[in-house]
Amino acid sequence: MIKKQIKLTITLLALLTSFLTWADETDSSEPEVEVSEISNAIRVTTKPLSELVFATKYSAPAAIVSLNDSSISAEIQGRAISINAEVGDTIKRGQLLVSLDCRSYINTKKQAAAALNLSKSQLNFAQKQFNRNQRLLKRGVLPRETFDRSESDLLTSRADIALKEVNIESAELAITKCKIYAPFSGQVTQKFVQQGQLVNPGSALMQLLQTDKLEIEADLSPQELKNARESGRLKFTADGSEFAVNIRTVLRQLNTTSNTQRVRLTGDNINSETTIAGLNGRLEWKDGSSKLPPEYMVIRDEQLGVMVAENNKARFHELKGAREGQPALINLRGNSQIIIVNRYSVQDGQAVVTE
Repeated sequence: MIKKQIKLTITLLALLTSFLTWADETDSSEPEVEVSEISNAIRVTTKPLSELVFATKYSAPAAIVSLNDSSISAEIQGRAISINAEVGDTIKRGQLLVSLDCRSYINTKKQAAAALNLSKSQLNFAQKQFNRNQRLLKRGVLPRETFDRSESDLLTSRADIALKEVNIESAELAITKCKIYAPFSGQVTQKFVQQGQLVNPGSALMQLLQTDKLEIEADLSPQELKNARESGRLKFTADGSEFAVNIRTVLRQLNTTSNTQRVRLTGDNINSETTIAGLNGRLEWKDGSSKLPPEYMVIRDEQLGVMVAENNKARFHELKGAREGQPALINLRGNSQIIIVNRYSVQDGQAVVTE
């Protein structure tokens, strides 16, 4: 009986030992699989796509121009008797700039007025003579020739009065031009006349620059113009300052030498107090699209693309239309993890460990 118990105990111990050995072997097999997967993975470094892409920037030379930079000239001959503005003075619209000696034109008006009065007297006599001859003609006691002559004298007197009235208007117009006023507000940049100087019609007196009406002027190629219009966000930069501008108009004329069109732009933030005409700068804009630099691209099966890390695996994302060495448009989310280190070594579907 004791021997049977000993044999049963030995058998149970053998079974227990076998079970424990099998359990140990089963537990030890799982780490071997994990070690195998880790040994086949490749270590990579990634960056979010949003940190790699950039918006394409464009720029072109541009300058601030005034709507008016006019040479104020004399319209009549006369001697400058007073000059009321000097170089650098700020002028308001309608302000008197130069006064010319106007006595000769005043005398001309007086002469024209006297001649008009004389013509009116002659017209009065011609009208009476015509009326008298008309009655005599109806009675048949006046030759037709005499009546026709009186009618011609009447018409001549009327025409002479019209001419004298025009002479008076011309003299009055000349008198108004004896004083030269500023046609717009601005600043005197040059003065060409001196007091006492005799000026002739067309002689430049002053150069007046309009300072409260400024625009941006740039010459753009047809492609640049297309990109600028599509961007919708244009800005002018110069000397560390910048402000937003909008296209006001485009001249429908192509410069065959430079293959450009002239563009005029306006901006609400153009401050005439701090911004000066003639200031050179740059017109800048972006095309609104995000592009990936070419150094992050790889070639797989003769196609350009990028390697993306997803769920601890590498995935090749093809960039359609991409060209080697050039930035390319990419249609991935901004949080996509782009492999930047070991991107040339990793293959599509390969396990990766991100550092």
